[in-house]
Amino acid sequence: DIPTFEACLAAGAFDFAYMNPMHYAIFSNEAAYRAIAHQEGKRLKGVMVARVDSEFTEITSLDGQKIAFPSPGAFGASILNRASLRRVNVTYTPTYVKSHDSVYRAVAAGLMAAGGGVTRTWNALDPEVRTQLRIIHETDGFTPHAIAAHGSVEPVLAQKIQAALVNMASTHPDLVLGVGMKGFVSAKDSDWDDVRSLGMDREKTGIKHVGEIACPSG
Repeated sequence: DIPTFEACLAAGAFDFAYMNPMHYAIFSNEAAYRAIAHQEGKRLKGVMVARVDSEFTEITSLDGQKIAFPSPGAFGASILNRASLRRVNVTYTPTYVKSHDSVYRAVAAGLMAAGGGVTRTWNALDPEVRTQLRIIHETDGFTPHAIAAHGSVEPVLAQKIQAALVNMASTHPDLVLGVGMKGFVSAKDSDWDDVRSLGMDREKTGIKHVGEIACPSG
């Protein structure tokens, strides 16, 4: 699960890892991970939804309401949307319901005033549920998930893996298309400065601290 994955990132247990943008912003600093690639032509955005027949038409109208999110560390659905709410000084009660689908269904059922998701899961949502909802906020786009190598990996090996990823769209297009991507581009650490600029420290993200959960292979 995600908390165990976070604990293993904190322990530097993986030689290579595919991690969300906030994980990279934290663990590049705490666990010596360095980005080598990210998805080509992709920017991550969060969306906030409410019922179509509700009074909530923008995020400033959500003050004092209950809002559903998949999990504290979900980057687009939770972190970006919570950063948007913080910027406009909206006070709310978060409820974490474990999945994007559960967020949308909780809002459609009237259990929550609004909920956070991302464009991909919104577009894939059951049309019967989606017709009951509307998007009231879309965040800015941010650098997507990082593929990163741990600092203990020999630079030559990291460079070979990076080259294989960058060339994959032409050498093995079936692998890239199979995961719904155009391909990969080489990356550098500063590509995630947009994520760092959110000013969301670990306490605000909900990402686990070392020792709170054990990494099985750490």
